Order: sequence, then C-alpha cells, then structure tokens
Amino acid sequence: MPAATLEPTVARAAAYAQQLLQLFPPGPLWESSPGRTLYRLIEGWGTTLARLELRVLGLLDEADPRTALALLPEWEEAVGLPTACAPLAVGTLLRRYAIVTELTQRAVPTPAFLVALAASLGFAVTIEEHAPLKAGFRAGDRVQPVEWAHVFTVHAPAQTAQFFTASASVAGDPLTDSGNDVLECTINAARPAQSIALFEYDLPASGFAPWEDLQPGPAAAGAGALPGLMS
Repeated sequence: MPAATLEPTVARAAAYAQQLLQLFPPGPLWESSPGRTLYRLIEGWGTTLARLELRVLGLLDEADPRTALALLPEWEEAVGLPTACAPLAVGTLLRRYAIVTELTQRAVPTPAFLVALAASLGFAVTIEEHAPLKAGFRAGDRVQPVEWAHVFTVHAPAQTAQFFTASASVAGDPLTDSGNDVLECTINAARPAQSIALFEYDLPASGFAPWEDLQPGPAAAGAGALPGLMS
C-alpha cells in the first residue's frame, strides 16, 4: 500500500517535534514542557511534518501507474481514459492495468496483439481464424463462404475472476469480480475495421494473473500477422 495512505508513527512525529523545539530560543516565555500549550502545538506540527514526509515518499509509488493510488485519476486523464470500455472495469487493480495498457500497447491488430491485449486485462484467450473454402481443401475442412475471410473467433473461459489482493487492492474494491464485458468491448475496439469478432466461452475458468507475470506483450506483438485478419 502506498506510504501516502498511512498515518505517521508516534516516534516519527515526536522526532519532528523535538527538532522544532530545538529551534526556539531559551527563556521562560518559550517554556515547552509536556502539557504546556506550546508543547501541544508543537506536537501537532510534528505530526503534520511526519505526515508530509510520508506523502513525499508516497510519490515514488504514485510515479508508477502500477502502484499509483492517489494520482490514478491524473494518470487516467493523461492517457485518455475513460474510454468506451474502461468504465466497465471495477477496482483499483483493473484501473492500473487499463492505464499500463494504454501506455505500452502499439495498435497493430494482429492475432498475437489481441491475445496479448486480452492477457494484459487478465483474460487468457486464443484466437481462431476462419477462411473460405479454397481449391486443395481436404476432407473435414469447413465449408465457409468468402465473407468468412474477415471473421475470427475469440475462445475464452466462461468466467475469469479478478480477486482482491492485499498488495494491489484497496478498501472499497470488490473481493472478487468476474465478467467478459471488458474483454468483448476491448477486442471489438481494437480489431481491424473490416473484421468481425465472435466469442466462444469454451475454455477452463481462470483467475486474474499476478502483476509480476504480466509482460508488456502488446507493444511487441505486432509481428507475425496471420493473413485472415489483415487481408
């Protein structure tokens, strides 16, 4: 949890108070023994300075969208969020993933890119391309019209759970959330304009991958386009 969300320790606040006391000149006018009004005032100043220190240290977390909390709205504004799909995401963790995806992805809508894009949102999918029947077909090949050259099917689990995690979630986030609206919205927004995406939820159920397993795949997944999507 970012340091900015924590209250300073009593010892740290007391240390700041002692530093402030040493700045006052000697004399009865500046009597600052415990219980005196001046002492209580300085204690409050010490707590404020200790809290400010934690806020400054918390900027190290806020500078990285993967750990940001207080500056999440500013990060979202900087990358152009929300989009038509982003409001469907729930919880701090998915908001962070949406920001990182916007920062790292290169919009080259190949199958590899779409698979990596889904993975960056926590969905383990495969993509099946369809092609019309051509000369040289074999027994058992699907008989599909030419329009199917621009159709692909996204195979995904029926449910992909995003769990509350102590290291990344915060109070107010749901303990678990599942649903495929974000997946369908994101794929449809990123697919080539001439293509049609079908969705089949026929893979085993899966859970949200930990952050350390996430690779910035979309940025490098543009190579290796298959002809069905790009032609």
